[in-house]
Amino acid sequence: MFKIANQIAPHEDVLGMYVITQFGSSYSNKMVTFEIVNNALKYYEEIYKNYPTNESYLKSYKRLIDIHIALGEHDKSKKLIDDGLKSTNKEMNFIAKKYSMFYLMLAKDYAEAKAIGQRPIEQKNEYYIGNVYIILSDSS
Repeated sequence: MFKIANQIAPHEDVLGMYVITQFGSSYSNKMVTFEIVNNALKYYEEIYKNYPTNESYLKSYKRLIDIHIALGEHDKSKKLIDDGLKSTNKEMNFIAKKYSMFYLMLAKDYAEAKAIGQRPIEQKNEYYIGNVYIILSDSS
């Protein structure tokens, strides 16, 4: 299902759609319509809701958040983030923290974003540190 969804609306094209809706231009050669993205969304939702042990579960979770952000459906993306923050899955929890930091930075709440990012840095978890530094680079 993940491969089908990714073929319908590749990740870079969905991000390109976000650039179009927000800035009126795109860096992608292909035009992705809302209909195409909604078709892909159904597959990602199916994996997220029904297949938590699937190898594409976390990718689907992340793509759902990306798509809802691209579509301007921030309530839906924030709901997914809240679910991830409550998750016992370490990687899902970290993905949710990254998006939480993103929203906090958009709201210009740099101190809170930095506080969330400092935890993985202090734990010296090399898997997560690079991503956190990238996100926090503008708030330091």
